[in-house]
Amino acid sequence: MKICLINSLYKPYLKGGAEKVVYRLAKGLVEQGHQVSLITLGHKNEVVNGEHGAKGEMIYRVCPVNLFSFIDIDRQPAWLRFFWHLIDVFNFDGYFKVKKILKDLNPDLVLSHNLKGLGYLTPLVFKKYKWAHTVHDVQLSTPSGLIIKGFENSLAQRSVFRKIYEKICRSLFGSPVYIISPSRWLIDFYGKKGFFKNSQKIYLPNPIREISYNSNLHDHNDNHLNLLFLGQLEPHKGILFLIQALKNCDFEIEGHQINLMIGGRGSLSKQVEKIVEGYPNVKVLGYLNDEEINQVFQKTDFSVVPTLCYENSPTVIHESLGYGVPVIVSLVGGAAELIQDGCNGYSFEAGNSRDLIRVFSQAIINKKNWPDLRAKSVRTVRNFNLENYIKKLIEICS
Repeated sequence: MKICLINSLYKPYLKGGAEKVVYRLAKGLVEQGHQVSLITLGHKNEVVNGEHGAKGEMIYRVCPVNLFSFIDIDRQPAWLRFFWHLIDVFNFDGYFKVKKILKDLNPDLVLSHNLKGLGYLTPLVFKKYKWAHTVHDVQLSTPSGLIIKGFENSLAQRSVFRKIYEKICRSLFGSPVYIISPSRWLIDFYGKKGFFKNSQKIYLPNPIREISYNSNLHDHNDNHLNLLFLGQLEPHKGILFLIQALKNCDFEIEGHQINLMIGGRGSLSKQVEKIVEGYPNVKVLGYLNDEEINQVFQKTDFSVVPTLCYENSPTVIHESLGYGVPVIVSLVGGAAELIQDGCNGYSFEAGNSRDLIRVFSQAIINKKNWPDLRAKSVRTVRNFNLENYIKKLIEICS
């Protein structure tokens, strides 16, 4: 089958979980013998070979005319981003470039993901093909893709501009044949806002990479609680909230020293390094490759996902469970959908430091149950492998 994947970013421009999903999907489709093409952003228009073998994916990088590239949006001031978003919604240059590529490819199936930077006129092209769109966040409702817990009714969310933006997106996207979401919450979110009325909605958890779980790696019998934050170092991800909550209890709970490992990078990287100076039990690891992630999870008792915004289903939760590491996660959006308290982790009220410390205390008090939590964590995602994901995807879209 000729399949065209479309996502704003692709390796080496990786920011979040969506990019990892698309990368794994391209690899898996190639390995199963499909002819895979990928349309994504670049700093110039070019066609390059992918890295998944001689018959791997062909990558079409496009550079639509705008104030700057979406690749560099994190480095731009808020006022300039406002005008960038206006252009992006009606980016005719991106529309015509994608249209020409798809006309030449004539794919049997179009699988689109995030489209920021490629322009929101591009769905008008996709409607001519069998089209499945995967939603990863709330970006079609609010330009930033962020709705912060407690600020749902803020001036920004109630602004006329945001409402107009949402209405335009709803019209331009229309109803793809299939809408795929890694969380049930996000399907409901868009449904309540009138999106995708005639689409077939499909809940399909993101695939995790192949992990070799070894229960013996987690034999921690000392008086330490080893925590891991793995993700973007951005305000909405809750990293500053987490550090401050632990500082308030002096990194000690129920007679256990709290050790925190921080993996990832972002706009807060330097600030995080500065505020943890003088705390030898906090390690800022920076960006981690797959092998380094393997090693870090082996030293982890619990992953912490303290997000302050409405998330879909963070990839880090899936991967953590795959490593047999239970997750402590904020109750916001679809982030906690996979987590059952006392079974494969714990949940707490987003932004509530007292509730977070309560959960840490509960985890320590029930330390004897940690082996059971690890085993149940693995069972939660045992079917979330790439082979099953692709099998179901192809069955749905054939």
